[in-house]
Amino acid sequence: MLLWIILLALAGSLLIFSEVFVPGMILGFIGGCAMVAAVLLGYFHYGFIGGSVAALAVMVLSGVAVGLGLQFFPKSAAGKMLTLRGSLDGAVSHAPHAALMGLRGTALTTLRPSGMAQIEGRRVDVMAESDMIEEGSEIEVIAVEGSKVVVRRPS
Repeated sequence: MLLWIILLALAGSLLIFSEVFVPGMILGFIGGCAMVAAVLLGYFHYGFIGGSVAALAVMVLSGVAVGLGLQFFPKSAAGKMLTLRGSLDGAVSHAPHAALMGLRGTALTTLRPSGMAQIEGRRVDVMAESDMIEEGSEIEVIAVEGSKVVVRRPS
């Protein structure tokens, strides 16, 4: 019976590892079932101590399988297909908003509290700091947090 427990645990860990190369979660599910069966056999045939040793062995084997999978996944066909390998020309970035800090512009819509403003000839989604700002009012950028541009009336 000990041989069956060891074989089920090893087969389960190999099936989980092979999930890296054959995606679809079927092999991983079967491997997980094999590992659970190994633990249950350990508890049924060897009592609490045997089952606990089997459970510990399954946890170590599954950790090794997942670790190896994470190491080899980027090199697999599925990993190469799902991983970005370079930069994207023309990708939209919100970094240019950082250059708006401290600049002044005009509210194109009434900001209640968000709306559109024109700053340096660009249309920008903005948010008023506190109160409503009327359309056509002069605004000043006081904060840029990622893609969020916070404005207020200049002092």
